[in-house]
Amino acid sequence: MISCVQRMRTPDKREAAVSAADGAEDDYSCMNLNRRQMLGTMGVMAASSICAGSCGLVIGCGNRRTPRISVDPRNIMGETMIRDWQMIGVFPVGPHELESAGYQQGAAGLNRDYLAELGTKEFETDPDTFVRIGHSSWLYGTRSVEVHSRSELIEPTEHFNIGPYGIVYAAVEIDSPGDGEVTLFLSNTHGMKVWLNHNLILTTGFSWGAQKYQHVFRVRLRRGSNFLLVKKNKIDNTEYAYGFPAAFSAGFSSLDYGKQMVRLLCREMIANTHSGFWPDGSNVLSEGDELRVTLSLFASETAHVGILNSHDKRVYEEAVPAFSGAWRKRLNGLADGLYNCRVKFASEMWEDTFYFGDLDRLFTRFQERSRHFFSRDEVAIQLNALLIRFKILLDAQKQNEPTIFQGPNIVYVINELEKTLSDLEKSNEAFKARSGTHIRGFRSKIDEQVQYYIIHAPPQVLHNSSPLPVLIFVPFTTVEKRSFLTSMHVAHHQILSMVGKLADQAGCLVLWPGARGMTHGEPIGMVDIHEALEAVKKDYHVDEDKIYLSGFCEGGKGALLLAQRYPSFVAGVAVWGPTQILDRGERRSLWIDANREEKLLENLLNIPIYVMQGEDDISPNPDETEAFLRRYTNKGIGVDYELIPGAGHIYFATHPMPKIFSFVRGKGRKRRAEEVRFATGQVKYNESDWIRITELHELSQVGTVKATVLPTSVISVDSTNVDSYEILTEKLPFRTATTVSIISNGTLKEWTYKGVVSVSLRPDIEEDKKPRKNHSIEGPVGHAFCDRLVLVQGTAGSEEERTAVAKLVDRLRHEWLERFQGNCLFKKDDEVTAEDVATSNLLVVGAATIGTIAFAIQERCPLLIAHDGLRIADRSYPKEAAGAQIVYPNPLNSNRYVVLVRARNSADYDFLNTDLQVNGWYDYLVWREGGELLDVGYFNSEWSRLIATS
Repeated sequence: MISCVQRMRTPDKREAAVSAADGAEDDYSCMNLNRRQMLGTMGVMAASSICAGSCGLVIGCGNRRTPRISVDPRNIMGETMIRDWQMIGVFPVGPHELESAGYQQGAAGLNRDYLAELGTKEFETDPDTFVRIGHSSWLYGTRSVEVHSRSELIEPTEHFNIGPYGIVYAAVEIDSPGDGEVTLFLSNTHGMKVWLNHNLILTTGFSWGAQKYQHVFRVRLRRGSNFLLVKKNKIDNTEYAYGFPAAFSAGFSSLDYGKQMVRLLCREMIANTHSGFWPDGSNVLSEGDELRVTLSLFASETAHVGILNSHDKRVYEEAVPAFSGAWRKRLNGLADGLYNCRVKFASEMWEDTFYFGDLDRLFTRFQERSRHFFSRDEVAIQLNALLIRFKILLDAQKQNEPTIFQGPNIVYVINELEKTLSDLEKSNEAFKARSGTHIRGFRSKIDEQVQYYIIHAPPQVLHNSSPLPVLIFVPFTTVEKRSFLTSMHVAHHQILSMVGKLADQAGCLVLWPGARGMTHGEPIGMVDIHEALEAVKKDYHVDEDKIYLSGFCEGGKGALLLAQRYPSFVAGVAVWGPTQILDRGERRSLWIDANREEKLLENLLNIPIYVMQGEDDISPNPDETEAFLRRYTNKGIGVDYELIPGAGHIYFATHPMPKIFSFVRGKGRKRRAEEVRFATGQVKYNESDWIRITELHELSQVGTVKATVLPTSVISVDSTNVDSYEILTEKLPFRTATTVSIISNGTLKEWTYKGVVSVSLRPDIEEDKKPRKNHSIEGPVGHAFCDRLVLVQGTAGSEEERTAVAKLVDRLRHEWLERFQGNCLFKKDDEVTAEDVATSNLLVVGAATIGTIAFAIQERCPLLIAHDGLRIADRSYPKEAAGAQIVYPNPLNSNRYVVLVRARNSADYDFLNTDLQVNGWYDYLVWREGGELLDVGYFNSEWSRLIATS
């Protein structure tokens, strides 16, 4: 049953939004002139008497005010979120603002005072002025909207058609019964400026998601009315916004509550404050720079500030009787190196690390020290992971592309390189059983290229030889074709800090793989996760019974799908806002139908599952999530489900990380279950506990087994669409001596105990020598990319054909390089060896030269190209068929794949889709001249005839 936090939704009071103001695309300079002229002519008095709303013009609105909330500094409990706002917009962001913002386009338009063009100024605006502007907004080509939101996260795009670039102002009054200090916390995506009582307190650009305590301030509310003004922009730039909508939130809490939340979220005291569009403080300093510390919530407390070198020796100390919330010290004369800045208060201590010195000089030294160890590939991989990351950060800094996490990330890499090189120079083990957070790599079996991951190990690894649980975060997709070392998974220092803190408390390893950027269920992404885990096992003792999966958004989808395909591998799954598995927008195909989440639910029967869903999420929304969870309960699968009030898809009203660790803690994989249910649409994914499906009856239809151990130690197995299966007797919940009794679909038979008992449900027929689809070789095309693969260029044919083939091969190689940041394995047809046939899947493009191994393979595959058409297995295609690609067992080694790509004419090679590793969900594909799809589908179980898709 679903264990559910009751859904408590308030009625949606939001007023109907009106479409964008007429003339939004008019020339902006003319609009500004008209606005000034109108204000000069009519004056503020006239403007205050007119109100434009969604229902038309209303006369005599001068007494209306901005929305108001009440906050009592002396008696504030928990959090007070601001949900009611008066908004005015849209003010267009022009090309000049975009150009002047440069890299930080998320801040475009924030330096332009649009209110000054309407007769006031941003830092002078008060509630009366703001409401007058709103009431006369029809004069300025803007609109005024009163927002009553049930969500904590306010999205102006819900109320304004902002377009790709635009500015909106939002205002609210805060009534306070007396003077007092409180915590003001803000979150944002895209750019934002905020004033409280005419004082500018925040200017910030893009942010990766919105966290409630993203920006934290200690502020004083005065008795009576206080005015909070927010300026919000929206910039259509997915490179840095990752497609997140323009949104913000604001709220108040007590100072103590704010401190508690800041500790939980691992805020840094040096680099995580804003002034201007970049961090006010920096973790990277040189001669004459200021070290800036901001701990706003501790203002007025007594503090002791110290600077310590890497040997923990104090090089500076200062007593601060009344800490102002910010502290600065100009640094001179320090030796190059890492330093800790430590601030002690009566109740606690804060510490942050910075680097003093020349980064270019340091990077060169690290390179020189590393060269001594590059002869060992496994060592070179780990050193290069850090050196590449360091170079990425240095380049961003030189190109004036700083981000809020850049300083902490540079300090982290410096610290990692120094410790690693010091250990290597002392001949110590530099990688095994090291605690802390580490960027690591491994050489993939697929293309022999290095793939990267993050591993965090708790302090227990230093003193405890016992195996440790591991929590795997299946990554969500960020910017497509961006390397893992430049992705937000590596860059988001605060999330990694929080994860590390929670993992230390839980005594748990945490693995954050790159998954080759794939989170849509592509097999190559899942292979990367398994490869990364195997790499971790070389350095750490992993508890095989305590491997957990987690993920957010598409990472949640990937975690659930991974658990469904490999249920014997997983001890628990905890996800946040998972998109539905293979259920929205994917192409229709037999493979997709056979791998849909609702058809494989039995596989999760013995796996604890926890699903968190934001109440205000729209992708997916709670109704969608609860609908697919009802499918779980209908199958008897228990799910712990929690609806998080106030949370959206990118807004963590309650951060999910502590909940994830709390759920998985102590859970172990259920072994030797008395009942196992398993379903699969492919025998590539064929095992759960002690049952293994080895052959399906009807291709790409789901096969199911329900295997139960009866009280008499007899096994009952009921199956559908299964021709054969195996019982893994060593994993049974009972021990047997010489025989195993199995009731298979109602028929009792005794099998001799062999460790693995094979049960065939097909009529006894003489086995032919033709290959059959099996666990290793089954298709579709995408599965050929799950093991070592060599791209082979055919060199036969006319000069024109050879040129076209070479051009296509170059596109395939470029696609691989761009998507996976490494080269695929490549050979020409006359370079293919017997070892390649024995060890590799082959992707052969074009006609192979007679006498080569590639030619022998092509000749024995069921793809024939002729001048008047082509033929695949039992099906012929007329002249309109321009080319084809198929996946087939290699005739020279039926345990490996061959993928053939052929076209009748040289021009027809131009139309092949090059991302086969992502979109190869078919066994064969035929295209017409011009690239139009002619036919697509699958081979049957014997690889002898074709089955078209539905």
